[in-house]
Amino acid sequence: MKLSIVMMVKNESKYLEKCLKSLDPIREAISSELIIVDTGSQDNTMEIAKRYTKKVYFHLWKDNFAEMRNITIGYAKGEWLFVIDGDEIVEDAKDIIQFFKHNFDKRYNTALVSIKNFTSDKREYNTVVHVCRLFKNKKFLYTGSIHEQPIIRHPIYFLDVILLHFGYISTDKELMKRKFVRNIALLEKELEREPDNSYTWFQLSQSYGMYNKHKESLEAALKAYEIAKEKKYNMNERMYIYIQIAHCYYVAKKYKKLEEICQEAIVISNKNLDLYWFLAYAQQNLTKIDDAIKNYEKYLEIRKDFNKYKDPTSIVFTLDSHEGVYYELSKLLTAKENYKQAIEYGKMIQSNHVLKLALESIIAAYLKTGNHQKLLDFYHERCKGDKILKESFYDMVELKIQSLKEEEKFSLIQLFSKLDDSYGFLNSIRLLAIRDEMEIECYTLEKIKTFHYDDLPPYYSDMIYFMMKKGIPIIDILYNLRETKRYSFLNYLANTYKSEFFDIILQSMKKHFLYMSQETSKIEKIVCGALLSYGEMEDKEYLGVFKRYIHYGVYDLEETYHRDIIQQESINRVKTDEDVFFLLMLKAYEFKDTEQANYIRYLRKALKVYPMQKKGIELMMQDEKKKADKTSEFEHYRNKVKEQINSLIGNGRLENAAKLLDEYADIAKDDISIYALRSMIAIVKENWEDAEEILKEGLLLEPTDFDLLCNAAYLCETKNQIQLAINLYQQALLSTNNAQHQQQISAIIEELSGNCAEGDDIVSQNDKKNIDEVKEFAEYTKQVKSKIEEFINNGELDHAKLILKEYETIVQDDLEALFYKSQIAVMENVSK
Repeated sequence: MKLSIVMMVKNESKYLEKCLKSLDPIREAISSELIIVDTGSQDNTMEIAKRYTKKVYFHLWKDNFAEMRNITIGYAKGEWLFVIDGDEIVEDAKDIIQFFKHNFDKRYNTALVSIKNFTSDKREYNTVVHVCRLFKNKKFLYTGSIHEQPIIRHPIYFLDVILLHFGYISTDKELMKRKFVRNIALLEKELEREPDNSYTWFQLSQSYGMYNKHKESLEAALKAYEIAKEKKYNMNERMYIYIQIAHCYYVAKKYKKLEEICQEAIVISNKNLDLYWFLAYAQQNLTKIDDAIKNYEKYLEIRKDFNKYKDPTSIVFTLDSHEGVYYELSKLLTAKENYKQAIEYGKMIQSNHVLKLALESIIAAYLKTGNHQKLLDFYHERCKGDKILKESFYDMVELKIQSLKEEEKFSLIQLFSKLDDSYGFLNSIRLLAIRDEMEIECYTLEKIKTFHYDDLPPYYSDMIYFMMKKGIPIIDILYNLRETKRYSFLNYLANTYKSEFFDIILQSMKKHFLYMSQETSKIEKIVCGALLSYGEMEDKEYLGVFKRYIHYGVYDLEETYHRDIIQQESINRVKTDEDVFFLLMLKAYEFKDTEQANYIRYLRKALKVYPMQKKGIELMMQDEKKKADKTSEFEHYRNKVKEQINSLIGNGRLENAAKLLDEYADIAKDDISIYALRSMIAIVKENWEDAEEILKEGLLLEPTDFDLLCNAAYLCETKNQIQLAINLYQQALLSTNNAQHQQQISAIIEELSGNCAEGDDIVSQNDKKNIDEVKEFAEYTKQVKSKIEEFINNGELDHAKLILKEYETIVQDDLEALFYKSQIAVMENVSK
């Protein structure tokens, strides 16, 4: 019989079947036997083994690996022995078969195989070790109670055979702990018997390292080194000690020590793969870039002829690290401005995972050479076919493009605009923007709108910016995006376009009335927050945006949290600091017009919680101080002027009212009521465009002003924008504590709601009032106004005035009533 395959097993059911199947080609090609010795399995290991061989035996485990190996050998009848474990799988047995077919067994006494040690079931391995596993069966045996060593007889043949080893899967915590406890106990027992055995100390270091006890691992490795030096061993034959110390220093990030031990070892043996990798890595981290490049390249040189330098005494950690070395060289050479060679190493990378890491240096090198076409060729050759690589390539181009000169940037954009995917389309839009070609086909604009921006990186915000420049409101653009995406897109636009972007937002705010809903409030809150963080505005404008930010934030707060949390100030139940800030601002507003001390106290509490809004709070405090500083005489003058202006408007003397308002505005520039009065004059004149512009400008400064909201709502009502009118009336309702005003506005909302389609979400959950209580009042106001309009249309002005006077004793500050009065006054002047 030519070959005996010998195994010792215990609880190996997880991999044993695969192991035994991998031996079938050897058993079929060579006269052989399979011998399995079980040492106490408690799973179905024995059952699996007996399906493959009758030579299954049991021997009690005696805490000695060499002894058990020798027992398995004792059953062997073959001329040669092949030793394998139950957690090892032969990847390709071809070279073992050829070894016997071509009579190499006549010329050699031992053969060596490679073992890949896997650390996870995903077949990610971190070491390769070359070990003797094929032996002539002549007085052959093992020694050592753990990590047993064969008595090797030369000459040795290097087989091109790999065993896949799954014995130390780090994700299997129970397995690792069991083996660690077992191995440490056996090794310590060995050291009690022979304390100056350097190989046992080396094995102890490995066992500690496998269980992530790195301090103990280093100490044991240094002990092995110390003993070997004291005994003046040939260190060339104990290179494994150097490699283990180097690995320990590598894990501990002790790069100076790592460099020193590698340099010492290389003097003894200058053909060890791991030593050059560890040395280069240490020097890279010590910023010795030229030395690191030289030693990485030396690593690649040795690896090219690795079979010449195989060391059967050493584990090899870095055999398959060459892809990572290409990456490191590409990165280092780019930093050294050796772009051509950096590109060459980058192109050597075959692993998509490593190539993704290397893209930054490869793209940077291509861009520095100025050959953009070659960069595009590289993309087509290496990245286009893989979704992850493709997206990473685009991401990295975007990162690098920011630092290019304008002409280089334009060249790159022009080149990539030719791609037939979304990135190509993005760059075609950028070209339009650069050329200031804002007049585009409707198809192109519609295509921009169809993109799923939630699935795209932030630089696609350039298309959002393009839409904004085309006049599409940002709230419409961001509506369907997730909140995190809204933040990232706005940050990109703020950092990219700066003041130009914020000018567009401000202009957009001036063009549209506030429409409050839970979703729109979230968007507007984010937009206003971005404006406050990045935008450059005058204090007056800043304060207006800040108030708008508070307005939306408080609304969102009330829609998000239960009223008890808000009323009881349960800050610990609020999710974010920003929401706590809004809660405290809501509390501050409750005291704004009644208790100044509490108002200021809550402002300060809000500032402490969310200091990034310091400027807005300070401006509000200054605004409050200005109001407090105004004399009672001035307040009396202010109220009297407003009464006069209202009276003039009511009597149809609009030019006089406008003149008096201009005089007042020169004195009281900060009075927000100026906007309300100006808009009223414009409405009475039926100058709708002027009224709308005035109202939008005023609401940008004071988004919760009752008069402005009512005027804006009435304006929308006249333009048949019923839902927007209702929404603005709802905001007015929330902005006043005046019971009569609340009753009046509720009646209007009820009346207008009947004009909306059934099922329209007109009133948010938080805004709903008990409409039933005001139905009777709403019906009364409707009938009265209808009668007044009838008398005015028939020219019966005295009757209209009489009813209007009675109506105003019940309902005060009704904008429509003021409109009727002005209309009557104009008609009377004309008749005179």
